Amino acid sequence: MKSTLTSLLCILLLQSFAQQNFQPGSIQKASGETISGWIDYRAWERNPKAIRFKETENGAATNFNVNELSFFQVTGKESYRRAIVSKDMRPVDQLNVTAFTQDTTITDTAFLRVITEGGKLSLYELVDEKEHYYIKDSTGEYTELIYKVYLTGSQLHFRHTYRDQLKTYMRTDPDLVK
Repeated sequence: MKSTLTSLLCILLLQSFAQQNFQPGSIQKASGETISGWIDYRAWERNPKAIRFKETENGAATNFNVNELSFFQVTGKESYRRAIVSKDMRPVDQLNVTAFTQDTTITDTAFLRVITEGGKLSLYELVDEKEHYYIKDSTGEYTELIYKVYLTGSQLHFRHTYRDQLKTYMRTDPDLVK
């Protein structure tokens, strides 16, 4: 009886996680082709590495990963742009900070959530093990806005490098704040 109840609960849990939530949206393939349709929207807490897409509401769903799409948007909700970025992997969660001070970065191809896109400066977010924020200027380069937490003895130190990074943009192009 107990194993039957456990099995039934597992099936119900799997079905609840498998629920689909197709919302109107569009994708842009790596080839540049843009297609309107339906995206299985998950209100992602972490940036997705792949999405499910249907060209028609009742059509078959196709999976697309970060190598196959350059952009996608769920109409009225969120949009994501593929980018190759360098990520600072130092933990910033106070429970995970260590005394180890060496910087660790990795290069990743990811879908960045669009916060705002402008002609001169754009802002994006990537959430994986932590939150990463990127700016892209007119050169097309993605630059991570750096925030670091260090531990010395039992004291936490916070380095807000992103402030100086942003000040540099403001000094070189005062029109950004207009």
